[in-house]
Amino acid sequence: MYIISKGSAACLVKKVEIERLSKGMCFGEVAIMNMCKMRAAGISEEAIARRCVRMADVRALEPCELCALTFDDAWPLIREIPELWVAFEEIAQRRAIRAAVPQLASGKVPPARPLPMRYSLSRP
Repeated sequence: MYIISKGSAACLVKKVEIERLSKGMCFGEVAIMNMCKMRAAGISEEAIARRCVRMADVRALEPCELCALTFDDAWPLIREIPELWVAFEEIAQRRAIRAAVPQLASGKVPPARPLPMRYSLSRP
């Protein structure tokens, strides 16, 4: 999963832009959620890597700086801060709706909110 710290990008599904991403917004939340579910079910890292597929493409619209949040970083955070899971679900649901109904991508629904940055995502 990545969080944009500088710049902007477009989230594309089947080459159709469904959302503009900017500072504080993330992508890759579905992968993190799926990895967490599979890890909790006892599936090995190797099997998880084979099963995870991308749901969308993200293309930089200008030079970007990204913060990477790996599964190993996300798993303890999600377990400690359940609100992160809820935020990821909300973002994923909004994007799924935009991808399923192309006219929504034209801006007829409010943009996704950036992740609440009350928590440090860096390692101590």
